[in-house]
Amino acid sequence: ILLRTGSSNSTSRVQSIKQTWASGLADGQLRIMEGNERCLRKYGDNHWEGLTCLEATNHIEIMNSTLTNFTWLLIVDDDTYVVVDRLTNLLDRLDPHQPAAYGAPGCGNCGQNRTGFCGGGGYFISRTNLLRMAGLRDRPVLPSVAHAFIEHFMQEPDRVWCDVRFGCVAQDMGLRLIDQPGLYGNPVKDENEEKRIIRLEEGYPPLVFHKVSNHSQMHRIHDLVVEMTSKNGTWTKIVEDPDWHSTVSD
Repeated sequence: ILLRTGSSNSTSRVQSIKQTWASGLADGQLRIMEGNERCLRKYGDNHWEGLTCLEATNHIEIMNSTLTNFTWLLIVDDDTYVVVDRLTNLLDRLDPHQPAAYGAPGCGNCGQNRTGFCGGGGYFISRTNLLRMAGLRDRPVLPSVAHAFIEHFMQEPDRVWCDVRFGCVAQDMGLRLIDQPGLYGNPVKDENEEKRIIRLEEGYPPLVFHKVSNHSQMHRIHDLVVEMTSKNGTWTKIVEDPDWHSTVSD
């Protein structure tokens, strides 16, 4: 899981994440987005183009890592709650070799009547397809390939939006964008709606909540997720529901 950080609240947010949904992750499963001097000099801090550049350089580091025992990569902001067990169950059912990336398509402009991913709820991609985005089948990522990959990310249109730009580059390299329900990119209206979604009384079974506003909300969501899981061992399972499935974006 690549965690995008950099706001004034990031330190406390990361602490809350490590105390809640990331507490059961193995070493190396949670990666805090690393800074990059070249991105900082050329594009400024981790906002707008600066964040797009940082994400691209972190993807190179992940592709080039000797820790190759992962199949999927999730990219989220540091104000999100991830339902790790349900997401893992979903990923176990997906084909990592299918040329696709999963998120919420429909935002921005990639040219040729295409759109990229919308921000908020995150997106995920297999290691195989992340390498495909750089034109590779496996590591190592040579410096020339890394440079071309980052330059591709930093092209227009919409390079100011890293979510959109990720979707644009993915499509340029032959991947489809697939709409994945359960990625709640917009904030829930109130605590009652939050409870109803977690209790599976409305909406789609949650995978990611975005705009978790503070430490208290992060722990409140976590406590309810733990409660639901303890009451119902199948709460995080992916059920065969025709209304809950991934769809290919046009």
